[in-house]
Amino acid sequence: MLSEKKIESLVELLQEIERDYESPALASSFSIEDMVLTDAISRHTPGIDIFTLDTGRLPSETYVLMQKTHDKYGSVVDVYAPDCGVLAEYVQAHGPNAFYDSVEQRKECCRIRKLEPLNRALNGRAAWITGL
Repeated sequence: MLSEKKIESLVELLQEIERDYESPALASSFSIEDMVLTDAISRHTPGIDIFTLDTGRLPSETYVLMQKTHDKYGSVVDVYAPDCGVLAEYVQAHGPNAFYDSVEQRKECCRIRKLEPLNRALNGRAAWITGL
């Protein structure tokens, strides 16, 4: 459990980020750290956006937590997914598990499923928060 002092410190830092940076956002993977940040942002700093990347290959437990987060906080998490057309072309040409075949295929899969959606999510933002 977080102490009052740690929570106050977190809220102060988030308020500073909200005040000093244009369009800040938390990139959430729904980890425990990200859930603490989601709760603090939802309660104290609504000017900080929250987003997640849905690669289409997340564990089912992640989708359960995503739904629970939506149920508790409403539509506070923006979901960014790969471009369906680009992903369909990749899977058609190489198969759904081609990232196991080579480093090049793994990099291309990550570019389509992670990097391109992340670039869209971060476009125009001056600050990116992670729960590391």
